[in-house]
Amino acid sequence: MVAGPSNAGVVKWYHLRFPTSCRGFNSRHPHFFFTKSLRLSQIELALKAPLARETKQRLMYYTLPAVNMAEAESSDSVVHDSKGMWRWISGGAVIASMCCLPSVVLVMFGLASISTAAALSNEMYFGPARYIFYALALGFLAFGLWRYFRQQGICTLDEAKRQRRRVINTSLLVFTIAIITYLIFNYVILEILGIAVGLPWEEAAFWN
Repeated sequence: MVAGPSNAGVVKWYHLRFPTSCRGFNSRHPHFFFTKSLRLSQIELALKAPLARETKQRLMYYTLPAVNMAEAESSDSVVHDSKGMWRWISGGAVIASMCCLPSVVLVMFGLASISTAAALSNEMYFGPARYIFYALALGFLAFGLWRYFRQQGICTLDEAKRQRRRVINTSLLVFTIAIITYLIFNYVILEILGIAVGLPWEEAAFWN
């Protein structure tokens, strides 16, 4: 009499003969509660993961050290100043090439005949005008370097003496690049353009 009700209670609790849910288990089966809670935990983690990543990224952005921000700003200013220095170098190369550039432009736009433009280029290239343009180009580059060093905080002679290695290396690099740019622009680009428009420069070209 005692064993009967006990066994009936066990069968009634598990419902082994009549499964109705959860892949064969009744909703009152202990395995159902474990599986349900596990799935809910996985869903919550899946929903919280993107929010956690976004929060972490925002915290990392707003907690960057001030030193890193200062370094980023200084690197941006250096890049901007370097681009400005390239403009001074290009301008110096164009000024130094003014003994030949006007002749090419005049013939290209039909403002002068070939003979007139050739005579003008010969007079300016073999006369004192070429050295005047060289001096103007050097002064233009020197002014650009002065502007560049002032933007870098080198404003006095004492500061220039303290950073003389940087000043000398930068100046030598700028003048070297300017000379190379002038040689390429004047003796290659303008030479080819002048020959293309009909100027008698082919015999005096550097490749002949």
